[in-house]
Amino acid sequence: MVAAIILSGGKSERMGSPKALLQYRGQTFLATILAAVASARMAPAIVVAGHHFDVISKAFPDIQIEFNPNYEQGMSTSVQAGIRAVPAGLDGAGGTVTKKIEPVD
Repeated sequence: MVAAIILSGGKSERMGSPKALLQYRGQTFLATILAAVASARMAPAIVVAGHHFDVISKAFPDIQIEFNPNYEQGMSTSVQAGIRAVPAGLDGAGGTVTKKIEPVD
């Protein structure tokens, strides 16, 4: 089993709005990434959000979105939050778990 951790914790200050919710080819960046994760049969898909947690959660109510309260301390804190959110006991081949980490921010 491969867990996908999608990082979306930044402020997107230069963009003026959350990058995860920007439109690309008729859907948001985050929806595009989630579709790729689903087609690759990765599960679970875990989105880690920080500054824009409320708006991202509202836009994707059926997706597991974890809040990283330490997002201002850097991307590594979002990676850590995502890894902590991977369900206990998730096994892959040989008892290992593989995580794919994809930044949106």
